[in-house]
Amino acid sequence: MRKYLYSVPIIFCVALTAIAQSKRSSDCTTMDFHYLIVADEQRSSVVRHVEVFLDEKAFSEENLKKLFAHLSPKYPATRLIIEVFTDWNQLPLPSDCPGAGTSNMPDRPDLYDYHQAIYYNLPEREYFRYNPTKKIHSSEFKTVVLKLKEKQK
Repeated sequence: MRKYLYSVPIIFCVALTAIAQSKRSSDCTTMDFHYLIVADEQRSSVVRHVEVFLDEKAFSEENLKKLFAHLSPKYPATRLIIEVFTDWNQLPLPSDCPGAGTSNMPDRPDLYDYHQAIYYNLPEREYFRYNPTKKIHSSEFKTVVLKLKEKQK
C-alpha cells in the first residue's frame, strides 16, 4: 500500500509538468532567424517605441512581415513603432545617462549604408517601410501596407 501512496504524487506531478510544458510550447513561437530587442520605451500613454537588431542575413520583406506579426501583439499600444537595424553602427552606444534633445543635427548619410526598416501600427493602418538595398536614402524606401483599418467613430 505504501508503494502506491508514493507513486500517486509522482504521477500527479509528472502529469502537471506535461500539461504545463504542452501549454508553454503551444504559446511560444520560434523564429527561423535571430533578432534582439535593444530598446523598449513607452513614450506616452498611447505611443510605444521598440528597437530591434536583426541579423543582416535575415533581412527580407518576408522576414520583416514575420517579425512584425510576432512582435506587434506583444506590445499593445494605440501607436506602436518598431525600428529594425542590421548593424551596430546604427545604434547609440550604451549609456545610463539621461537622453538629450537634439536639433539641427548634421545629416548622417552613413546610417543609410545598412538595411533598416520601420513599422507603424496606427489607428488607421498598419504598415512598414524598408530599404531593399543598402545605401539608399529613406525617400527611396519601399512601403508595405499590412492592414487598412476602418475609422473609429
